[in-house]
Amino acid sequence: MTGVSRRALLGGFAAAVGGSAPIGKALAQAAGTVNLYTARHYDTDEAIYTNFTRATGIRVNRIEADADKLMERMRAEGTNSPADIFIAVDAGRIWRAQEAGLLQPLRSAVLEAAIPLLRGFGDVAQEDLIQARRNLVYAARGFEQFRRDFYYDLADDYLTLVLQLQGIANGERQVERSAAVEARTRALVESGRTEPFQADLATQNTLFALDRLSSQRELYRLTLDRFKARIGMPVDESIKIDPLEFKLPVPRVNPEEALGLAFRFRLDLQTERDIVDDFARKVDVARNNLLGDLDLRLTNNIPTNPLKPQSGLQFEPDYNDFRASLVFSMPLDRVPEDLRLRQSQIFLEQSKRQYFQARDNAAVAVRQAARGIERSQFSLVVQQKNVAAAMNRQAAIDAAPDRATPRDRTEAVDQLRRAQDSLDAARRDLQLAILRYLNNTGQLRIAPDGKFIPLPGMEILEEDGPGLIDQSP
Repeated sequence: MTGVSRRALLGGFAAAVGGSAPIGKALAQAAGTVNLYTARHYDTDEAIYTNFTRATGIRVNRIEADADKLMERMRAEGTNSPADIFIAVDAGRIWRAQEAGLLQPLRSAVLEAAIPLLRGFGDVAQEDLIQARRNLVYAARGFEQFRRDFYYDLADDYLTLVLQLQGIANGERQVERSAAVEARTRALVESGRTEPFQADLATQNTLFALDRLSSQRELYRLTLDRFKARIGMPVDESIKIDPLEFKLPVPRVNPEEALGLAFRFRLDLQTERDIVDDFARKVDVARNNLLGDLDLRLTNNIPTNPLKPQSGLQFEPDYNDFRASLVFSMPLDRVPEDLRLRQSQIFLEQSKRQYFQARDNAAVAVRQAARGIERSQFSLVVQQKNVAAAMNRQAAIDAAPDRATPRDRTEAVDQLRRAQDSLDAARRDLQLAILRYLNNTGQLRIAPDGKFIPLPGMEILEEDGPGLIDQSP
């Protein structure tokens, strides 16, 4: 045998006379002759062989005998048998030859494609991929919003710690002033210039100040532990807070412009708006599923030779068997698909309602943040005046100590501490109100290294160092 040395099974009479034996150009390129072991003795086969030779140029070399004798001959020839094709008149002998290991299947590469033209056509076929990509965008937005919220929470915790440090300093001054008032009152009692209960009153005020100072220190330690836990630091590890005061410029707030910024830049609103589009696509998919099936089916049967390094594949005209067909089908009903369409329409309306609800909630948050800036500014002015009044009162008492009662002195000390604490809280609240406003309007930007990115034209000033905590007498 020339070229092809392994035998191929075509499968009895149907394969031999049906004209679909896949040896065509593959064998034509491998050899000019095909050796046919056949048990058939019909004159009609002559026309098949003649047509085959005329179409392919391959000569058919027939070896005719009884099927059992042919199988015995192939067994005796072994791997050197020249047989290319074995044909029997019944499937039983084909099976026996296969069980005896005399045959091997003829392999061919089959490329098939079914292209939908109605149901499942277009973007519907890529819906899962489209949704997966959009979900990735939603996750990225969610993470970015988490970074912004986390920055605000860190700023809140840190400024609270600085506020508590200042509160402890204010408390220490109150204890010192209360102790001085107590000592002066006792001196007045001993000299008979005031009643003894006034000394007890001063002592109570000093004890109250000491208790408040102890509570402030414990609250600071608790807040510090929570801050360490938030930043992923072991709570038993020592940390020192370096005081730093943000001085963010107060933005010019216009309610209508603020709402426009929020509707444009807020990441959660962008996601809610895109989710409406997702459900609109799901409605289109559900509606598409009500259509009939019209598929363009393409099949390409390429014969190959397993003994060749390139499998005997030849890219030439008339080498392979190509088929194309249009198949249309329509079920008697689409009840499940129709129910899914109704359900998707309901989900679409729900998503629209959720989007409008999210817009309303965002509008409320933006208005509240804008009012928070105004309220913090007003409180800052009030507390500055309150501190000035408390210091004037304290200065007046110090200038004429004999004219003030011990109760006046203790109340003045207590009111000064409260005014100072309120002023420090107003300063912190104003900075947090600005950050909250930027976050609620979607303008807050955080760099990859975790630093605040100021808006164009925004100048940020910072004051730090031990001098930030007022420890003056």
